[in-house]
Amino acid sequence: MVDAWSYGYPRILTIDRNKQRLDQRRNESQTRYYDNPANPDPRPGQDLDEYPPAMFVENYGRAHVRPINESQNRGAGAVIGRLLEPYSDGDKVEIITNYEELFGNS
Repeated sequence: MVDAWSYGYPRILTIDRNKQRLDQRRNESQTRYYDNPANPDPRPGQDLDEYPPAMFVENYGRAHVRPINESQNRGAGAVIGRLLEPYSDGDKVEIITNYEELFGNS
């Protein structure tokens, strides 16, 4: 997330769990990733991570995508999903991390 923020991706996001639109955003983001020959293919045990996640309107099918450990990606997705259960589609949420506190600004 932090590297995506450095490229100007938003921290305030709008929830949209509609399965068809969510899948479309994810597919478009991943297609754009694979269409760039400079991007590495994920290695075994990696998923393509996207920010903003596909469940947010601001993904627009143009998310910041990179390969990461599949367990970390799926675990983070599950945590975000659980945290947002009380919220409805159309609600805006702000993504906040303690990355800088844990890892510094490097």
